[in-house]
Amino acid sequence: MTINFPKQYNSPEDLAELLSQRGLVFEDKERVCRYIRNIAITG
Repeated sequence: MTINFPKQYNSPEDLAELLSQRGLVFEDKERVCRYIRNIAITG
């Protein structure tokens, strides 16, 4: 059984950059990446 996902994978760094481009303001990009990784692991 194969599941096709309509969206491609984005790394935490890519997601942080996307959020920044969309107006999220943060000082520490690496901290944001850690939060994203934590959400992905526990979600």
